[in-house]
Amino acid sequence: MQQNDTKTITSFDDIITLMNKQSSKLKKKSQQTEWQRHVSRRIPVYAGTVMVFFLICLLMTTTKALPLEQVGNLLSELSNLATSGFGVTALILLYALLHGVYIYKTHTGYNLLKHSLSLGLKLITSLLFLWIISFENKSAALITGIALFGTVTFSVILADRTLGYTRRNERYDLFSKQAEALAAKYASLKAMPESSFSEQHLNECVAFFEQLRLSKHNDAVSDSFYLINLIEKKVAG
Repeated sequence: MQQNDTKTITSFDDIITLMNKQSSKLKKKSQQTEWQRHVSRRIPVYAGTVMVFFLICLLMTTTKALPLEQVGNLLSELSNLATSGFGVTALILLYALLHGVYIYKTHTGYNLLKHSLSLGLKLITSLLFLWIISFENKSAALITGIALFGTVTFSVILADRTLGYTRRNERYDLFSKQAEALAAKYASLKAMPESSFSEQHLNECVAFFEQLRLSKHNDAVSDSFYLINLIEKKVAG
C-alpha cells in the first residue's frame, strides 16, 4: 500500500469497509488464477492416466503375461473402433452431452470456462492417444506413449510446484474468505450495543495483513527453492 493511500482506522465502519474491499480484491485474484490451478491439476490426471495405460501394456509384454503381438492387436482393435464411424459419433455425442449438462447446471461464464478447458484437455489427450496407438510398430507406440505422457505429466507437476499456481490460487481464496469472515464479525460487533471499537480490533486487522504477507513470502520461498531442497534431501539421504 502506498503511503498516500494510508487511511486511519478509527471505527468498526472503517475496518468493515477495508475487509470487504480486501475480500473482493482477493476473490477477484482467485478467479483470475483459477484457470491456472485448474489446468495444472487436470493435465497430470488425464496424461497420467494414459501413461499408466501404456506402462501396464509394456509391463505385460516384459513379464510375458501377454506377448507383444497380442498387445499390438489390442491397440489396433482399439484404434479401429475409436476411428470408425460409430466410434467417432459416440465420442462426439459424449463430449456434447457432458458439455451440455454442465452448461445446464452452471450458468456462469467463469465455470463454463473451467469446464471448456477440461473438455479441451480431454480432447487433446484422446487425439494424442489415438495417434500413438495407430503406429504400425507397437513397441514404438508403447515407448512413445510413456515418454510423451510421462514427460507432460511430470513437467506440469514440477511447473506447478516450482511456480506455485495452485498455492497462489488457494492463498487468494483462503484469505478472501478470512477477510469476509472478519467483516461479518465486526459488523456483528457493531450491532451489539455494549461493544466499542478498541485497539484489540485494530491489532486483529494488522495481524490479518501480516499473515497474508507472510503466507505470500513463505510460499514464494518454498516454491523457488523446491528443486534445491529436493536435491539436498536426495544427497543427504
